[in-house]
Amino acid sequence: MKQSLMTAAMLCGIFIAGNVSAQNNGDTFVSNAKQVDVSTFDASVEKMIAGASIPAISIAVIENNEVVYSNSYGVLEAGKSKEVNGKTIFEGASLTKVFLTYVAHKLAESGQLDLDKAMYQYLKHPDLNYDERYKLITPRMVLSHTSGIENWKEFNQEDTLEILADPGTEFIYSGEGYQYLAEVIETILGKPYDEYIYEIAIDPFDLERTYMSYGKVPFGFGKKKARRNYAIGTDDYGNSYEKWKNKETVPASGVHCRAQSIATLLTEMFNGENLSNETINEMLTAQMELPFIETTDDMAFSCGLGFLQLQGKQDSIIAFSGINPGYRSEIFYSTKEKRGFVFLTNSDRGAVIISELNRLTAQLDLSAIFSDSPFIQYPSEFVALQNDYLTLDEDAYLHRVKECLEKNSIDQQQLEILADWVSVQDEEFGTKIYKLMDTVKN
Repeated sequence: MKQSLMTAAMLCGIFIAGNVSAQNNGDTFVSNAKQVDVSTFDASVEKMIAGASIPAISIAVIENNEVVYSNSYGVLEAGKSKEVNGKTIFEGASLTKVFLTYVAHKLAESGQLDLDKAMYQYLKHPDLNYDERYKLITPRMVLSHTSGIENWKEFNQEDTLEILADPGTEFIYSGEGYQYLAEVIETILGKPYDEYIYEIAIDPFDLERTYMSYGKVPFGFGKKKARRNYAIGTDDYGNSYEKWKNKETVPASGVHCRAQSIATLLTEMFNGENLSNETINEMLTAQMELPFIETTDDMAFSCGLGFLQLQGKQDSIIAFSGINPGYRSEIFYSTKEKRGFVFLTNSDRGAVIISELNRLTAQLDLSAIFSDSPFIQYPSEFVALQNDYLTLDEDAYLHRVKECLEKNSIDQQQLEILADWVSVQDEEFGTKIYKLMDTVKN
């Protein structure tokens, strides 16, 4: 069961919503070929983030490869009253990689970047030079997370950037790989990342309120600094993180933006106008099966050149997640049906609303992702109990758990996971939940 939780987190890892700030003035929008009433949708989203204890969310809906609706809901910081608006930015975390993915494919089309040329031939990497295997790493491997490079240098041996598997042989998610690719492209173009990313992937599509850093940028790019009106990240238990204001660009995780920027970039990637159909098809060709979720007769799970992929009998869906401390963001997009959704939240709990937001919009077939652990998604008794933990005192909460046990509204395994979750914050309280479970059981 815990493995299922990890699987969902890989595909997809606090307080009542107030303001709604829409980027579409119509009374309806179309999703999954159906008219959606805006006021009803907005009310459902407000109810959803309140029920899931998510302070705020930025949403964009794609239909027929166009962003048909985008909106922001909630408050800038958990427990505070100041509301988000149409200019509020969130941390996109690993969705930042989408910008570099687009640029890499654009340069590959023009012949400036060879996806199968060893990257060291463009630019040597001083931190990898100790391992001869690094001379096998290509841009294709980086885009498909098969370079073998660890995610971040500090995760294992802090002083050594490690290659954890022979390049091209395993799926190993790597932010460091994208950092390397960004530097390779700097060498090819003769200009810094923050300059070429705006020139190629942001300014041509008018992606307003999209920033790659909070620091100084090259002359002529002074307007590209994020300064104000940002959502504050929140942990699982309603505590605010200190805002990360990266002074330097971080190509793997440093974008600050709204959902509509990511969604618009997706539509531009797949509309056949900016990349050729040949490039798009190559991008969507499976490079490596995903190791953390089993391929079935109904659904194959793989990584293409820039996105995770869910290939079913009736549909082909790309997905990607962004996880920074206090922020969770997601992409789900059907390359066959040309519909999907993007959302950014300022909460570690952001992934619990994937199923409900999908139901409210594109209604893609994501059932295989949560087939073994649907309870982690809103609405469920499990999520409700997590929410109650943030608002009830100890006695009231134990009474609430006891009622669930007596009514059999949540099973033993789910309660054990819940008790473990509580124990991270308060070990003594978690022990009381375990004792209560034993008392009611007996």
